[in-house]
Amino acid sequence: LSHKLGPRARQLQATVVRLRDGHSQARADAVAVRDKFGCELVQLLDANTKIAARFKMLEDRHKASVEERKKLHNTILDLKGNIRVFVRVRPINAAETPTEPEGEPTVSFKDEQNIGVYDQAYSRRKWFEFDQVFDMKTEQAKVFEEAKPLATSVLDGYNVCIFAYGQTGSGKTHTMTGNTKDPGLNTNALKELFRIRDERKGEYDINISISVTEIYNETIRDLLNPGNKKLDVKMNPDGTSGVPGLEERSVETVEADMKCIA
Repeated sequence: LSHKLGPRARQLQATVVRLRDGHSQARADAVAVRDKFGCELVQLLDANTKIAARFKMLEDRHKASVEERKKLHNTILDLKGNIRVFVRVRPINAAETPTEPEGEPTVSFKDEQNIGVYDQAYSRRKWFEFDQVFDMKTEQAKVFEEAKPLATSVLDGYNVCIFAYGQTGSGKTHTMTGNTKDPGLNTNALKELFRIRDERKGEYDINISISVTEIYNETIRDLLNPGNKKLDVKMNPDGTSGVPGLEERSVETVEADMKCIA
């Protein structure tokens, strides 16, 4: 029996040796892989840290450049003047044509800043200077180009006011509102405002709201809530002014904004 088991035992012993050697090799391979993976992981983490630091540096530079752009943009507007007055002349109508002086147009233009008005009673022309003068052929888009930078200033945190002043029939509504095919300052400025908002979505969370008021005979009316009574202008602690109680509505599109204004 011992003679018969000898070869079998030797085979089993050889198998055990092979398994032990294989186990040792596998263990060594596993240790090598672990060490290599650990080294690569350290390198990866180090690279990731460097990328994060680089990203932070670029982000800081971007923020600094944005702030610098804001300063430069609004410095340019300040140099142009915090208060700027533009004059736009509409074409004369049929009722006005007969009153035009012979040989002398009532209104003439020297350049983009000077406008002359002819006084027939004294047979002389008097010149007036403004920040910008628009003649009868000036298109809505050209007028808007002069006000366009103000939309950027609004989203930079500055207070901006654009309004039209003039007698009845002088063209205020056309300049400010226009029509669907040829929109005025209101629509164009709002389009630019929302365009910049969408452009900055990845950097800032910008919410736009609107309130609409009318001041008539020194009485303030809330046009979004006509039942809102006893409104008055109050000075805020930070020096700005506002109308407490005035209704504000959040708007997400130009169309929603214009619906409130209409």
